[in-house]
Amino acid sequence: MPKSREIKLSSTSLYCAMLLKILACFFSLMIKNSIAANDITSNLYNLSLEDLLDLKVTVTTGATGKNISILKSSVAVSVITEEKISRNAPFGLADALKSVPGFYVQESGGQTSNSIGIRGLPASQHFEFISVHEDGLAVNYDRYTSDAIQRYDIGIERVESTRGGTSGILSPNGSAAIVNFITKKGRENGGILKLTMADYDNVRADFYWGKPLNEDWLLAVSGYQQKGQTPRETGFNAEHGGQFRGVLTKLFDSGELSFTYKHIDERNSFVLPLPLRIDSGGNLEEIRGFDLNHGNTTSKDNRYTRILFSDGSNQDVNTVDGAYVKANTYAINIDLSLNGVWRLHHASRQANLSRDFNGIWTGSAGGLSIMDASSYLADSIEFGAGYGSVGNFYASKPDARRCFQYVSSGELVCLGDGEINEIGGNGLVQILNALNEPIRRKQLVSDSRLTAETERNSLSLGLLYAKINHQRSLQTSLFLSEVSSKNARVLDIVAVDGNDGVQAYLSDGGVIKHGQWRGKDDMQVVSYSFYINDEFQFTDSLRIDSGLRYEKVEYNASSLQGVANRVMVEGAFDENGHDVDNILANNYATREFGSGEFSKHTSEYLELAWTVGFNYSLTKSLATYGRFAHGFQTPRADRISDIVISGLDTPASEMEYSEFGARYSGQKFTVSTTLSHTHFDNYLVGGVGFDSSGSEILNDSEVNVLGLEFGLAWLPTQWLSIESHGVAQQSELDSLTSDLLQHWEGNRPARMPDQQLRITPTFHVTNNLNLFLTYHYLGKRFGANDNIVEFPSCLVLDVGAIYDISSSFTIQINGKNVTDEICYNEGNPRATSADNELSYGFARPIVGSAWLASLSYHF
Repeated sequence: MPKSREIKLSSTSLYCAMLLKILACFFSLMIKNSIAANDITSNLYNLSLEDLLDLKVTVTTGATGKNISILKSSVAVSVITEEKISRNAPFGLADALKSVPGFYVQESGGQTSNSIGIRGLPASQHFEFISVHEDGLAVNYDRYTSDAIQRYDIGIERVESTRGGTSGILSPNGSAAIVNFITKKGRENGGILKLTMADYDNVRADFYWGKPLNEDWLLAVSGYQQKGQTPRETGFNAEHGGQFRGVLTKLFDSGELSFTYKHIDERNSFVLPLPLRIDSGGNLEEIRGFDLNHGNTTSKDNRYTRILFSDGSNQDVNTVDGAYVKANTYAINIDLSLNGVWRLHHASRQANLSRDFNGIWTGSAGGLSIMDASSYLADSIEFGAGYGSVGNFYASKPDARRCFQYVSSGELVCLGDGEINEIGGNGLVQILNALNEPIRRKQLVSDSRLTAETERNSLSLGLLYAKINHQRSLQTSLFLSEVSSKNARVLDIVAVDGNDGVQAYLSDGGVIKHGQWRGKDDMQVVSYSFYINDEFQFTDSLRIDSGLRYEKVEYNASSLQGVANRVMVEGAFDENGHDVDNILANNYATREFGSGEFSKHTSEYLELAWTVGFNYSLTKSLATYGRFAHGFQTPRADRISDIVISGLDTPASEMEYSEFGARYSGQKFTVSTTLSHTHFDNYLVGGVGFDSSGSEILNDSEVNVLGLEFGLAWLPTQWLSIESHGVAQQSELDSLTSDLLQHWEGNRPARMPDQQLRITPTFHVTNNLNLFLTYHYLGKRFGANDNIVEFPSCLVLDVGAIYDISSSFTIQINGKNVTDEICYNEGNPRATSADNELSYGFARPIVGSAWLASLSYHF
């Protein structure tokens, strides 16, 4: 282990020890005060299993009938209560879902643009296979930008989630799961003000207020604002903005009608895989000078990067803005009983989303992405910019010294100098990719359903509709940087004369290539899904459920042509062909509007999903259930390359889910277990490389997963409660079609652990004080499907305490990953197998220790 890592651990341990001593004294004082005020033995916290894992609670997600509890459901379904979410103090939307059995949450990217894997399915494409809902209606037709338009605040009453089963029937593009955020409606008069401060200089204020306005109307408003840094150091305030939501509900004798408005205006930092060293044994190590716990490739020095176009115009990447989202959504939700048998449900949501994504991508230059500094000055190095090699640059200047120059200071570090081996404190340089991706999306999603209910049967007929207009642009520049997590500085490659005068620049303000990636796509999608779902109570003990959904969806796409072609920049050369500013990299760039011509493509999909399941009650407290489901996923609706592969339509993804489970709800112990099998018929795997257009070469394969997942709650004493959930599974790639990838047969799908265990013991010290721990174990994972880079198993420890100062005020303290465990979620998704064999690479670990304290006022 590097020496710098040892120093980091010792200083962190000292910090944690001091903080824990302070907390111990604080809680000791609170306990004494509580004992003085009340007899502790007669005022124990009145806890029941319903506060932990309530299997008798009625759920609406994954079902179309009324009054179906988890215990009686034929679907794998779970509920996260408001109290549980608040106790876990999630960093973002994905982080709030860690306690869903079978989910593998990769929260390491920041507050947005994270990925979630489920039941062994690949976890590399945001919320792939998962449909995110708010109040029963999908916030997006597809997975892209789901956690940009859906945020967590204290206006959320609970989260219900399904896995398999009816997920692919009651929602498009959610074949593996539905996650439903259910909002508060203001049925009770009251509110909450919550202030949260973090040890990484971040402040967040949440609010909720709701009340019945009269007998017929309810009102609820909620939201948050935050400002400050992130747990990963950037040197500037990378998080700022927030959300507002208002819900107005009209009550009728036969049902209710709700109107919801939500506004988001927020900037969030995004974290890409970080640089690291891979030793001869395949072990991952920190690079000297780069802190994997709190380090970042984004810094004050590289926060602005210029992207040049061939007409001389510019586009700046501003990482201070990060992922800048502005969105307005308008929703209506109707639930009415028409008579004694028929019930009408309708929900519609119009969303207008603007997201300008600015970030620093890593690993985009393949094997050149990170090397010894001197290697970048070698003759053979080519940056793919069209102006030749580094040797070509220096050929016309044979007497010049080969040097780096710091862009901000002008300091020179030259080949042959000892200082070149200490650039950034480790002698390494990396190529980073500054990316700007503006998207605009207008989207209408609706669900209209008629349900006929009798004493024994509930039959629902429904129509899901989605209409999307999505525009996306993309432009990037490659630039050189130190490998340092403390304000990494940008470098130029220069030719220097004997007097240390710079004769010429290969790079342009650090940029070695303007226009690494380019794209400009316009996509329109219209989808109709007709579905039927029937829930039939065959006997008092046995219910048989079945459903199907038939979808017709059409994609109409246009893409600007010639945007990736690099041409001479206007005015770069004088009439004699001489470079006017002696800067090579700004002589060639892509055209902002390409050739001016558009290619067009239309794809149509006609697909059927179906499922059948049962629930059998053995006793009032014990039930079994089972399901088989055939589902599908249509391509992403954000760029033409997602619906076209090699000139042909991208096939819809087909998958099958089989499961059998048992649930028991007792007075002291509650448990739910599920044995499941998942078959993914046409998984497209990469890792071979990229074609001439920059698109990843993909090959067909299958994924098979056999797993056992569980969730339990136990009350051994009045002083202690224990919650736990986990999964043990076997997942593998099968039937790879490419001869190049036959040796991957039986490999583990990228990133997915086969073992996962989460245990949370809570100590109910007094009526007012709860102390809790969460142990999260992850088995080994692999950074890519080639299974070359192995991520070792890890154990993450979170701690916390909640103290009710009075009936109105509550203080909460959370410590996340308090032992600074380095636990990797992601490898380099742009790496080939050859790249994964190199001595340096990239991977994204969870953030190191972070402490948060909040004060809540209930009124």
